Amino acid sequence: MKPKTAPTGTVDLHTHMLCEVDDGARDREQMCAMLDRSYADGVRTLCLTPHCNPRYWGHKEREADESYAALCAYAAERYPDLCLLRGCELFFDHDTLELIDSGVCRPLGEGRSILVDFRSSVHYFELESALVSISGRGFVPVLAHTERYLCLYKEPDRIARIRERSGAYLQVNASSFFGDWGREAKHTAAYLLRVRWIDAVASDCHNLDERPPGLGAAYLHVAKKQGEDYAREIFIHRPLQILGLES
Repeated sequence: MKPKTAPTGTVDLHTHMLCEVDDGARDREQMCAMLDRSYADGVRTLCLTPHCNPRYWGHKEREADESYAALCAYAAERYPDLCLLRGCELFFDHDTLELIDSGVCRPLGEGRSILVDFRSSVHYFELESALVSISGRGFVPVLAHTERYLCLYKEPDRIARIRERSGAYLQVNASSFFGDWGREAKHTAAYLLRVRWIDAVASDCHNLDERPPGLGAAYLHVAKKQGEDYAREIFIHRPLQILGLES
C-alpha cells in the first residue's frame, strides 16, 4: 500500500537558502521562510549549497558565513531536531579544479562528495572528463540535476558510462518529475527513476514561488512508481551517506 504522506526525516542536500550570496534567498526573512516550509514538509537534514562560481557571483565567503550563522540561530530556537550542514554547488569551468585544490569549494556536509553543475548544453565528453577529474582528486562527484543536461537526454548508455567511469552520484530535482523543467527533463527523470539510477532527490530551491523548497510530493510520486523502500533510499539513506552522516 502506498503512503498517503511523506515521512518526517527526509534529506535535502541541494538548496539555495543562504541569503545574499547568489540567486537564492534575497534576504533573511525569505531565507527563514524557506526553512519553515522545508521543515513543514518533513525535511530534517538540510545542506546549504550556494553557487560556487567566483567569476560570476564573486567571493561571498563572509556573506555565506553570516547567513549560515543567522539561519542556525533561527533553527536552534524553533527546530532543535533539524540538522543544518554546508556545502556548495560548484559550476565546472576551466579553473574549477583550482577551487577544489585550494579548498574554496566545500564538500557536502561531513563527507567527501562535491555537488557539481554544468551549463545545460555541455558536451558529453567534457562532462565525463570533469567528473573523472574530480574523482581522481579523491572526491565523489554528485551530478546536480542530472536530468537537465541536453547531452544525456535519451542517452542511457552515456549515463551508465558516467556512473561506471567516475563513480558519480546522480541527483535529480524533485520538480522535474512534474515537468517544471520541460518535457525532456521530465522524460529523463522518469527514465532514471524506472531503472533506479537516482541516488538523491533534492529541491534545488531558490525562493518561495517559482523554485520552492519541499520534497513531499516527489516522495509520494517515487513511492507510487517504485515502492516506499526505494523512496526512503533516495530521500533519506543514500543522501545521508553522501553527506557523510551514515555509513
